[in-house]
Amino acid sequence: PGTKLKLTFPPDNKLISYSKEQFVVVDDQKMVKVAEVFEGGYLNLGFTLYRVTFQVFPNLNDASSCTTKCILDYELKEDAAENASLINIQPFTAIMKAAANYLETGNATPTTTTNN
Repeated sequence: PGTKLKLTFPPDNKLISYSKEQFVVVDDQKMVKVAEVFEGGYLNLGFTLYRVTFQVFPNLNDASSCTTKCILDYELKEDAAENASLINIQPFTAIMKAAANYLETGNATPTTTTNN
């Protein structure tokens, strides 16, 4: 715990230019990592808390597979309640898919083949 990250978003992201996050829980035994935004990002949009929890569950019947779980916790100021609709799991789903693809193929980018 304690590791801090600065995420810089592409210029076409009009809502968030950057976000600073800190890992507040790293539990290798339970395979859980929890990060909280402490500057920028959703905090600039009226959120008072934005926390992401990742957990991995091994498949007891197949050592080569697992299940991942992502939880988004947030709180926001009353006058920013409409911003709750900005919360979206899709970026984290894409990250988990890229990680799975990398572990399976050694390449984080899925390849597409076309038949001509």
